Parts: sequence; structure tokens; C-alpha cells
Amino acid sequence: MITLSYYMPNESPYAVCINLDSVHLYFSYDQIVAYSTEETGLIVSENIWTRTHGKHIKRIMGLLNTKQVPAGEFKSRLCALMRRLVFAYNHLELMRLVEESNEGEYWTESD
Repeated sequence: MITLSYYMPNESPYAVCINLDSVHLYFSYDQIVAYSTEETGLIVSENIWTRTHGKHIKRIMGLLNTKQVPAGEFKSRLCALMRRLVFAYNHLELMRLVEESNEGEYWTESD
């Protein structure tokens, strides 16, 4: 299930976390500034944006007590995660299409 939450609910409507079961994407405005998975734990980018982004990043880091990674490394890791998510989604979509194409078909021993 996909859910949306705010990690600074009383301070900023732009501090949003999208939860995709075991993947959490932390946004500051329209930028993903951190993410977490069961494999990686929390990965937080260094602040290359604004002071407000920095405030959001510090709050995220305080939630799970972690350190920042350089922006280039963060982008590389995030892109790899997104590729895996897209691959998984496409695989699930393909499985759904196969199931739909097999609906109503019954196999017998003579087939």
C-alpha cells in the first residue's frame, strides 16, 4: 500500500514522505532528499539546495540518527533504487497481463 505522511506536520506542508511498503522517499518541496529501504537503512543527501531544505534534512536525520552522503553519491544510489522499483513494477505488470490472458483457459492432459 502507498501512503503519504508528513515528517514535520506542524511546521511544513512541504516535508512529505511517500511510503511504498518497504521503501520510504523523503521530499523537501519537490526534491527527494532522503530515502530508506530495508536493505540500505536511511540514506540522506547533503544539502545542495536551500536553507529550508537543510532544515528538512536535519529533521530527517534526527528521526533515525544517520549521516549525510555526498550529493553525487546520493543521486547515484537513488537512481539505482528507482531502476529497481521500475523493474519490479514492470515485472508485476507483465505478470498481471499473463494472468489476464490465461483467465478462462483450462488445460487438459491432451493439450
